[in-house]
Amino acid sequence: MKNAVILFLLALILFSCKQNSIQLTDNTHRITEKIAVGIYENNSYSIIHEDSLKQVWQNILQQHHKTKDVLSFLEIAEITSEGEIHEPCPVLIARTASGSTSMAALLIIQGNTCFIAPEALNIICHGTCAKGCLPVVINKNGENSLGCSACKECIKTETEALNN
Repeated sequence: MKNAVILFLLALILFSCKQNSIQLTDNTHRITEKIAVGIYENNSYSIIHEDSLKQVWQNILQQHHKTKDVLSFLEIAEITSEGEIHEPCPVLIARTASGSTSMAALLIIQGNTCFIAPEALNIICHGTCAKGCLPVVINKNGENSLGCSACKECIKTETEALNN
């Protein structure tokens, strides 16, 4: 029954914005079509199909970190980029209940819909430090990418772009 529910939720998110497909190869996760993950209205963000999105990211987290820790918090936030250009960048962020692990993906906004940015790597930041090891946006050569904030015990894992 649990597998049927997971499959249903995965199907729901995949078909939420046209027909999309997922390919899993060599511990990477790629979605080949744009998937809407949020709406930007009245200067605030809201997530579309939050439970389904959490489940997909939970599966990615377990695939890369073999953890039982559960994603408990998901939001779209604007993070000011570090590096050459300092600008607010919309980012989809998930955190585990323990706070030791965060996941993030850069977003683009078209109209009022938020999509995971094509060609961008998404990251998993995992560490046991009290402060740090959180997703950050780094601007280099006019391009934004994701990294993890400083923390001695922080491990950064990059997964392939979620869109093409």
